[in-house]
Amino acid sequence: MILRLALWAALLVGTAVSAGAAELRDYCPDRPGIGTPACIIDAGHASVELGVMQWSALRPGSGAAENRADLLSAGDLLLRLGLSSFSELQVGWSGYGWLSVPDVDGLPMPRLSGGGDVMLALRHSLQNPDGQGTAVAVMPWVTLPVGRQPMGAGDWAAGIIVPVSFELSPVLGLEFTPQVSAQVNENGRGRTLDYGVVVGLTAELAPQLSASFEYQVDRAETGADDATLHVLGLSMGWLAHRNLQFDFGGSLTPGGNSRGFTLYGGIARRF
Repeated sequence: MILRLALWAALLVGTAVSAGAAELRDYCPDRPGIGTPACIIDAGHASVELGVMQWSALRPGSGAAENRADLLSAGDLLLRLGLSSFSELQVGWSGYGWLSVPDVDGLPMPRLSGGGDVMLALRHSLQNPDGQGTAVAVMPWVTLPVGRQPMGAGDWAAGIIVPVSFELSPVLGLEFTPQVSAQVNENGRGRTLDYGVVVGLTAELAPQLSASFEYQVDRAETGADDATLHVLGLSMGWLAHRNLQFDFGGSLTPGGNSRGFTLYGGIARRF
């Protein structure tokens, strides 16, 4: 099904502006980081972005180290296809994961492994699709429940993101990413209202090296047990050449309903 979606999207791109019709914009992958950029891939081009490996260690509530759950995942994939100067189509897969959960009352718990769900999204620029100056976009998305635990949610989810970025100076930028969504409940049935924002400060450390520091606050309205999540993120990207980027980063959840950290690395290539 994923292959059919990709082929269908490629046919749409084939009707867009030809690759050599204009000078390419600066490459701006979605990776790395927590937030979402407001830039659009050039019409007739594609960006393939791969999460090579990610390790997350979570401690629910105030649990000790022995209660930590570890999630290792690989193959997180995002395909971005430029449909026009202002719009792009996205097809994503959340990868394959292996979850190691803590023992309960001295009894070993089963280890879970499985592939993730498929995400479909359309990002449309409202201002400055190249991401320069003050850029604004809107991005509705939906997930298809084709995966299984620990990566699959068990049901569909949908939401909308409004990426906004500001150019503070030639080497500094500010990103603001509010979102609202209907997320799947932990039991895999029904949905919960989820909303939040990511604020990020980006800096160009060198002509091909950039860094981003981000803060995320996210609220899930579950009714009986509402949850607020706070996340701090730091990431770096190295543009090996104008169409190829390598990245690595990490995030920290200091407290609240869960504590933990995440480390990851990946690659992005424009065609």
